[in-house]
Amino acid sequence: WHMAINSGGIKMIKKIIFILLFCCYAFPAWAANYYISATGSGSNCTSGDPCALATAVAAATSGETIFFKSDDTWTNASVATVLSATAGVTYDGSTYGSGTRAKILTGHETAFGHTAAVSISASNVTFKGFEVDGDSNSYNTYGIYIGENVSSGTISNITIDNCVVHHVGKDDWTYGILVSSKGSSGTKISNVSITNTTVYNSYHEGIAIYPSWTTDNQQVDGVLIRGCTLYNNLQGVTIVNDSKNVTLEYNNIYNNTGEGLWVRISPDQPDNVHAGPTDVVVRYNIFQNNVIGIYITNGMGFLETGSFYGNLIYNNQPVSSGSSGFNISIHGNDTTPSFNSSVFNFYNNTIFSNRDAGSFRYSVAIGAYTNNITNLSVNFKNNIVYDANNIPVWDRFDVLTHSNNLIYRSSANTDTHVQIASTAYDRDGTASDITNWEATAQKTDPAFSGGTLSTGFSGTYGSNMVPNTDYFQLTTDSPAKDTGATLASYTGAINGAGLATPIVRPLGDAFDIGAYEYGTVAQSG
Repeated sequence: WHMAINSGGIKMIKKIIFILLFCCYAFPAWAANYYISATGSGSNCTSGDPCALATAVAAATSGETIFFKSDDTWTNASVATVLSATAGVTYDGSTYGSGTRAKILTGHETAFGHTAAVSISASNVTFKGFEVDGDSNSYNTYGIYIGENVSSGTISNITIDNCVVHHVGKDDWTYGILVSSKGSSGTKISNVSITNTTVYNSYHEGIAIYPSWTTDNQQVDGVLIRGCTLYNNLQGVTIVNDSKNVTLEYNNIYNNTGEGLWVRISPDQPDNVHAGPTDVVVRYNIFQNNVIGIYITNGMGFLETGSFYGNLIYNNQPVSSGSSGFNISIHGNDTTPSFNSSVFNFYNNTIFSNRDAGSFRYSVAIGAYTNNITNLSVNFKNNIVYDANNIPVWDRFDVLTHSNNLIYRSSANTDTHVQIASTAYDRDGTASDITNWEATAQKTDPAFSGGTLSTGFSGTYGSNMVPNTDYFQLTTDSPAKDTGATLASYTGAINGAGLATPIVRPLGDAFDIGAYEYGTVAQSG
């Protein structure tokens, strides 16, 4: 039989042939999936015939995924590093198998221990759903090291998600998760995401964003730490040296034997370090039961900048002295203390301590551990600072730019509430009253909802994530309602971005003071 094709049909056939040829050249092969088990020896690397880790690692290329059997454990008795990531590959430890997370267990260490069970030194890598076990401190290694073997240039787009890292290191500076490079001058790590991950019992920091001080001009630019839990480490998180655009949000950081968060500069190697952390954003986190909740230091005189807002910071005084919820100080060997025009914005945080009185204890301390501070600006507005037995605010060198804070010490109205240099302010209504320091200050009990202190977050980020109790929410008669300053740069609250319909500021006549914005129901728009 015969089919007649007109000129329009011929054009259509040519177009189809062109599209097919383009697809063949543009996509020469479909991305492969590899399935592995701890005892796998198959050659097909399928779920029914899993292969060994080495087989899959050798075969996988960019755009492909290696699925680890989630009820298996991988270790290596001859080297510390169990997995070295390949550029563009996804490593999935929770999808395949009947377990919760595949385990990577450190089984060896180098002479100095400065290597990791998981080494990521390539771009576009995703590592999700794993347990990384440092073997109960038997080995002096890191858990996950991002940038370990980068010798030069830039690596970027690295994701750590839904992992548990624990019992890492036994001495020296060993970390649960380290983002750093010791490569040549100018090496850079960018766009790193660490989410929904728990780090505990790390000998030093749980998560360290730490461009090396042993090599010149190292930089980290763009890190998100969200929805993580960090506890029983020395520090929860540290952000050091030339670290730019690091954001911490919705993390629960508690029971660390040092600082919950330490923002600082390496004090001993100024020739290799040329910048401090800048554009740090710390918002909607819980810092509880650490020695210091948030600690900012500068011993080298470099610029540091950051914004800290919507955080709950409470009971960060488990030792008898040298403790506070929020502390800024010179720290290091610099003989001319200076922050080089550093600026920190500290807005709408709730700082609470209900512990026994002790020497050198404050809820907020500016200038501790130093004889002087110069070239530092701290914008301190809309914060609730509540202390039962200690001085709520100590500004040793009078550097705060402040307004619309609620400051309350429940022990007695004549007890010092604010110490500015050598001048003390209370709430007794006389010339020493804190309203003579800050005319817009509130000085009565903030009237929290009370009950049980929050121990973390519940829910899912972006849907219904909130602190798991409402202790620090404001009641309808709270003096913190509608008495805050209007801050145009942001509108959020700790009961904000975590919700599908967030509560934003202001809800009412003006901003509320503290981490919460009062509202009986979530907004509909």
